[in-house]
Amino acid sequence: MAETANALRLNLKAASIKELILFFSYFVLLALWVKYLSGRQFAQAIDVSVALVIIMLFYMNYNRLNQDNTSFFFLVSALALHNLGLYSTRLFGINFDHYMHFAGSFAVAMVADRLIGEKSRVKRLFLITIIALGVGSVSEIVEWTGFALFGDGDGFFLYGMGDEGGYTNVNLDMIFNGMGGLAMGLVAWFRGKKLKQI
Repeated sequence: MAETANALRLNLKAASIKELILFFSYFVLLALWVKYLSGRQFAQAIDVSVALVIIMLFYMNYNRLNQDNTSFFFLVSALALHNLGLYSTRLFGINFDHYMHFAGSFAVAMVADRLIGEKSRVKRLFLITIIALGVGSVSEIVEWTGFALFGDGDGFFLYGMGDEGGYTNVNLDMIFNGMGGLAMGLVAWFRGKKLKQI
């Protein structure tokens, strides 16, 4: 009976953390959405809207996708970071865009880690990195399609702040995507088999 009560308490704690993550992510993103709309920055408002939909779909399929609070937190954080509008900044001589690709790929790799189930360390490292690179490649295609259709501007679907141009930008983005995926792959490698809930 005590075991059941403890398990129930842990499940309630995990569930409440999940709802807290959802609440704060929606609070921050809706505030950004209002800011962008009031400033007539419609491309950024669309980006925020897409992030809100992704977060809600993830939340609704959380258990079916075998996710945990850590993967949810990292996914939400990457989406929020993407929408802060920091793409014109540089840190240690590197454009924020590349840090964003690293963070986004790390989050994607963490979601993939939970999704792929039991695999050997080598297979897990390989799959996590390849999935992050694949999602990163799709994001580059979406960016290019947005530029081809809509031209210059800020936001995921346009070419603007943080984009260095041509092959240099695409290749640096892909390198940082690979580094993010590989970093999470190494976390999974050293973590071993056990996943822990926060």
